[in-house]
Amino acid sequence: MRMAAERKPFRKKTAIIIAFLALMMALLVRETHAPNAAGEAEATLLRAQGCNLEDSLISQTFSQACAGTYPGSSCGQNDDRLSCNDSINETSTVGILDFGGVNITAYNNTIFNCVSVTSARICHNWYTSTSGTYGTCRIGTDNDGDLTWTTTAVSCPTTTSSMVCTDVTGQEGGWACGDFFGTTPSAWAYVEAQRTDASPAHSLDFDVLYFNITYEHDNAPPNNTILAPLSGTNISGRFLINASVNDTLSTLDSVNLSLLQPGAIASGPIAMNLSSGNLTSGYFNVTLDSATVSDGRYNLSVNATDSRRNTNTSANISIMIDNTKPNATIVAPQNGTAVAYLQLINASVNDSSSGISYASFMLVNSSSNATGWLQATLGSGSIYEGYWNITFDPYNVRNSEYNITINSTDFAGNQLIANISSITVNATPDLTINTTDILFLNLSPLEGQNITINATVRNIGRRDAAQFVVEFFEGFLEQNRLIMNTTVPSLAAGSSIIVNTTYLAKPGPNNIHVRLDWNNSINETNETNNQANNTMQIDGHSYYFGN
Repeated sequence: MRMAAERKPFRKKTAIIIAFLALMMALLVRETHAPNAAGEAEATLLRAQGCNLEDSLISQTFSQACAGTYPGSSCGQNDDRLSCNDSINETSTVGILDFGGVNITAYNNTIFNCVSVTSARICHNWYTSTSGTYGTCRIGTDNDGDLTWTTTAVSCPTTTSSMVCTDVTGQEGGWACGDFFGTTPSAWAYVEAQRTDASPAHSLDFDVLYFNITYEHDNAPPNNTILAPLSGTNISGRFLINASVNDTLSTLDSVNLSLLQPGAIASGPIAMNLSSGNLTSGYFNVTLDSATVSDGRYNLSVNATDSRRNTNTSANISIMIDNTKPNATIVAPQNGTAVAYLQLINASVNDSSSGISYASFMLVNSSSNATGWLQATLGSGSIYEGYWNITFDPYNVRNSEYNITINSTDFAGNQLIANISSITVNATPDLTINTTDILFLNLSPLEGQNITINATVRNIGRRDAAQFVVEFFEGFLEQNRLIMNTTVPSLAAGSSIIVNTTYLAKPGPNNIHVRLDWNNSINETNETNNQANNTMQIDGHSYYFGN
């Protein structure tokens, strides 16, 4: 008969005698039961779980029910009669030549942390109601439940109560933790004596019968650490959790993951599986789909329990779960913009969970003529809500209509690829000159002296300019007093060239006019910036005499 019992925590040596004493020494603790001042002792941890009485001509025939309750919650007339030395007895009425006795099964199936049993004793106290003669007095033990007993002779009962504990450590091939503790314990004991006189039947009283054992137990919990993901990781989709778990004294019974949010358990416990190593020292994995929970910050923890029910929960690691794509809105250029010069492409890009890792832009037209991805930089704001931009040079593409496509990826790997604007690239050369581009190299010339005039001609457009003419005039263009002209074979986009001439200085204001591409042979973005003039004042009282 096997019943439920109590649990006993962590690695100790425990001796159960009559009353409960505890001696704590580091990881090993020895607990003993000894009589108290009133003479009563309790086998608290290993109370009898089943009980049978004997009155039979055949030894070891325990066929009668005991009067007490087993398992009992305490000692008493209507409860456990065998775990306390209290004169509340189980009684067998023994006939002539009969065997009288009692047997018990004693265990505690709530204790799982036993490492080894170091000693075992059977304690009993019996006596007779009247004087009688007994022989073949013995105790017996069995550790596998098959009721094949190992016996030891003991003193026969008298009318005097006497507690005796007999060492049975070496019996039954030695005792194991599983004989007394765990899910299927099997420790049995009995005490019996045979009537050898012919006096009338009388009672044999059993006040105490229990096991007193000393055992070592494991109070060291497993050591468990989450290896992956690292704390602070941003996660989307399915991800692997890997933990290192080891236990130096026991084997691992279970390893479970919990996914936690502040004040709540989002998911768990989730069983983790041994991926490498063994149940003493191994690595445990589980793969989760983060899409089953809402976006947000979570803590991961791993709880490990060993075969002796010691548990440990790892330190939390914090992760950000983000399964939502970023969002992006074009700021510039607006849809339909015509682009001829360097153009800022700017977009508002937001991701409130993990933040934007990078953003890039690409121009694509109907014939798939693309720029490739152009890496953007964060111009202002933050990675959670900011403005990302590049400067686009239309020189690198041919004139056409283009879609501006953004690729925005957050730190969890969620990617947004979308067309956010459409533009028309219509880049041409743009020749330009202004007053400051016309320089007189002699700043204080004399009347009649030749001076050199430099004109810096620029192509500020985003296409190369082919051949064009540069002209220098004295006075205004309407006067048509040409000083000289020259042909520039070409001028690359974004570059400049210096064209010069010489001029004979005259007294008074000398107005020099420069004109570019007089016949409009170059199709330009702006045709109104192709001429400029500058004036130099010559003092009429100064003369230059030369050869």
